[in-house]
Amino acid sequence: MIRVALAPIALIGLGACAASPERPPIARIAAEPAAIAFHDDFQTTVTLDGTTSAAVEDPAEPLTFAWHLFDDDAHADDLTQPTLTASFAGERPPRVVLDVTTSDGRTGEVTLELQLTVLASP
Repeated sequence: MIRVALAPIALIGLGACAASPERPPIARIAAEPAAIAFHDDFQTTVTLDGTTSAAVEDPAEPLTFAWHLFDDDAHADDLTQPTLTASFAGERPPRVVLDVTTSDGRTGEVTLELQLTVLASP
């Protein structure tokens, strides 16, 4: 017969964690379409949507938006709105960065790289 000694187990109750006022907001980007053609030459309009970004403590808290477009030539409308329409040259995969900031200065950031596609010749 084998005897097994069991150690007592302590159960510790954890209460809900209070939100820390230092937590940055969560920035999110949705892109439609998520890819553009190689050598697109500004033909495709991409809608970039940051409206699902939110402060952790209060998802309804107003945020300010700052869009940054890198790594490819781009044409875009107002870079300070929650949504942005842009078109790209399609020479390199465009990198899109969104900074969201709360009224007390906490900032969250997210980066999205759009894909380039090579269209098949007919």
